[in-house]
Amino acid sequence: MYKLTISIEYDSVHSLKSITCNPNRYFPNQERVTKASMKKDKKMERRPLTSREIEVVRYVAEGYKNKDIAEKLGIQIKTVETHRTNINNKLGFNHVSQLIIYAIQKGLIKIEIEKEE
Repeated sequence: MYKLTISIEYDSVHSLKSITCNPNRYFPNQERVTKASMKKDKKMERRPLTSREIEVVRYVAEGYKNKDIAEKLGIQIKTVETHRTNINNKLGFNHVSQLIIYAIQKGLIKIEIEKEE
């Protein structure tokens, strides 16, 4: 299990919970984009992410850059870029923030919120 540690003020906890529980509120176009892509690909079922794509999602959600992900996985930067494109196409995402929320909701990364005193 990957762990993402975020140090934020206590009042921000509510905001983070709100975003992860209600992503459509913060990304209102996501539902429209997803519906449009589903109509476009009506004949094709959504393909699940491969194990490598899940690894890439974890690293992206943890804040790693493509170059760092490539080094960690022992692959080319172009391959990481291709994985990210495939992930975004499969999930219908346009922004990395959507990918981070997805990773949190699916339990691919864990967030620990530290209260600053």
